[in-house]
Amino acid sequence: MKFTFTFITWLLFAMSSFAQVITVANTQNFSYCYENYEYTSLIYQSNNGSPLSINFTNGSFEEDYDLITIIDGNGSGTVLLDEYSGSLSGLNFIAQSGFITILIDTDGSFSCADEDQETLEYTISVMSCTVPTYNITWDGDCQNSAANTGSVTFNVTNMGNNTSFTIGTGNQVQTVNAVGNYTFNNIARNVNVPFQLNIASDCIITRSVKIECITVNTSCQDAQTIAVGNSPSSNLMIIDNTNGGPNTGNCGGNTGVWVKFTVPANITSVFVRQFEVYTADALEDGFVVAYSGSCSNLVEISCNDDYENEDDWSDYSLFPYFEITNLVAGQEVYLFVTGYLSDVGRSELAVWNSAVLSTPDYSVTNQLTLYPNPVSDVLTIQSDLDVTNFEIYNVLGQQVISGKDATQINVSNLKQGTYLIKVTTSKGIETKKFIKK
Repeated sequence: MKFTFTFITWLLFAMSSFAQVITVANTQNFSYCYENYEYTSLIYQSNNGSPLSINFTNGSFEEDYDLITIIDGNGSGTVLLDEYSGSLSGLNFIAQSGFITILIDTDGSFSCADEDQETLEYTISVMSCTVPTYNITWDGDCQNSAANTGSVTFNVTNMGNNTSFTIGTGNQVQTVNAVGNYTFNNIARNVNVPFQLNIASDCIITRSVKIECITVNTSCQDAQTIAVGNSPSSNLMIIDNTNGGPNTGNCGGNTGVWVKFTVPANITSVFVRQFEVYTADALEDGFVVAYSGSCSNLVEISCNDDYENEDDWSDYSLFPYFEITNLVAGQEVYLFVTGYLSDVGRSELAVWNSAVLSTPDYSVTNQLTLYPNPVSDVLTIQSDLDVTNFEIYNVLGQQVISGKDATQINVSNLKQGTYLIKVTTSKGIETKKFIKK
């Protein structure tokens, strides 16, 4: 179990006198490679007391297990990023106090030092401007406004020491000359959309905004469409299981939400996963039922409750994670997303391609084999073709190992489970599945 943020903060800053404070002048680049079982604080201060900006260009933390927290202040203050995991690339924050604190909390596997996660690379800049004060709101009318879009409003309440600046995203740019509301329309829902505030040449803020439209459709006929992505994080849909019609399948609760997807070309199988969220109104225990056919003639094809990894019982969840196979292009699949018995609340849903990581070149299919499979330590690529590079991915689509000009790969540090290896040869690319035991 992870320490809570309160305990981490106490633990780290009970020892704050040992944390080195790095003074930043102008703009400086930093990199940091974290290790397993690490509890670290990195503190930066501006050389003249002006606000600091931090912009991440690279870096990743193992989802749900390794955490980063960013604070506006010297050890304590406003939390800018709270116990985050995943990719950091493109994230940007402003510390008004002139201090930025980075807290790192990792478990015993999949660290940067193991080369399983990316090195943190970031730029910290002393800002010449006083950052304006603003609030962000979005329309919230997810059922009645145009499909998959909404409006975002910046309510500027204080200009700081700036006479004007611009706010923009994509091809929408507005000039701010006074306090007031600045609204942007046709903004995509359920994805992070970057808005850039250009205040001065060295004072540019990127703020990601996510219109979180909660799916509340309660009948099959009203099923909202979810796109099939290439990873579980590419098309997350927020589900609010608070009411709805009865489930007609063999498992699940009495209330739920209907979602559907259309099978794209060249895809024959997908992963479906319901994710736990960490909010006060979160669902505690999930169910997902999959159907083919039509709303008037549903045929159950899969029913999933808990996810159990028999090779690694630490990898267990009360939320479904399963594969649907034998799909054909253009087929519609309906998903009933619900909770165990009478459990209601919020969760997230993802559907992504489980079959391939890229389109295979079938000219190399019969010229490449893997052994042993299952494998414990060293995986061998056997082929008469020249192998130029390889990439190994876990079932979540995360790259865990890569290399060049190698046919024997040490996989002893991988967790038990199923992996995909994408091999580039002199005649094309082939993707194969193997099992780490």
